Amino acid sequence: MQIKCPKCSWKPQDDSLWTCESCSYEFQIFNKNATCPQCEFEHIDIYCLEWEGGCGLMSPYLDWFEGIDEKLLDINVKKLFN
Repeated sequence: MQIKCPKCSWKPQDDSLWTCESCSYEFQIFNKNATCPQCEFEHIDIYCLEWEGGCGLMSPYLDWFEGIDEKLLDINVKKLFN
């Protein structure tokens, strides 16, 4: 599973920073489960960082995780047969 924009396939770098919509704090959104460490605002939609080569469009947080559906299906199938 990898993290990338579902619209343009741009991949964030380890030092990519997003600005909190609530308090303007900058943080690495995927390291914090889309929750601002300063004000605890939960970001539902994530914008693709245009200034780092992305498209600038918003997408739901979970849509950024390529392969998550297959991973969850695999986990659920294993639970059924264990």
